[in-house]
Amino acid sequence: METVRRRVPFRFVEDEDGSDNESSILDDDQQEALVSKLRAENAQTNETYTRIVQAFIILSTFLILSSPLNATAQIIPYPSFFALIGLLSNVNLFLLITPLFSNGLVPLAYPTNYMLSLVAPTLCLFVADAPWASVAWWSIPVVMVCISHIIQDAMETGSQSIEELEATKYFSPGA
Repeated sequence: METVRRRVPFRFVEDEDGSDNESSILDDDQQEALVSKLRAENAQTNETYTRIVQAFIILSTFLILSSPLNATAQIIPYPSFFALIGLLSNVNLFLLITPLFSNGLVPLAYPTNYMLSLVAPTLCLFVADAPWASVAWWSIPVVMVCISHIIQDAMETGSQSIEELEATKYFSPGA
């Protein structure tokens, strides 16, 4: 009997302040209900994050479309070409964050998207006497890629955490 190890069950704490006043052992149905509740909350949060990123992408697209009219954007050669690259970057971000619209299209990975969106601000840095406003203007696609990448990583981390929690469920027929 000395070699038998006591199993420490999963304990769920109801208090929001984290105090361990009253812990309870969850049975199978309670565990499933908790995981389902967390999965639904995670799906709602992911939907909210997706909508926010889509709104930022749309706003960024309007800014990029106005770049041929913007005096700060005219510092670099071929501003229309770089505006087109920014638009394509935004379309790619939209496909990455919303895979339902891809329809078989395979969006570029984030590293490629970073490289393409960094060309215009880098060129702007090397142009003689380029004002910082121009560098900031052409950095809008880079910022959008960063925001999208960070939020998508957060959404994937939340989903992975739910899967890990589901993997730690235990079976307790008598609890």
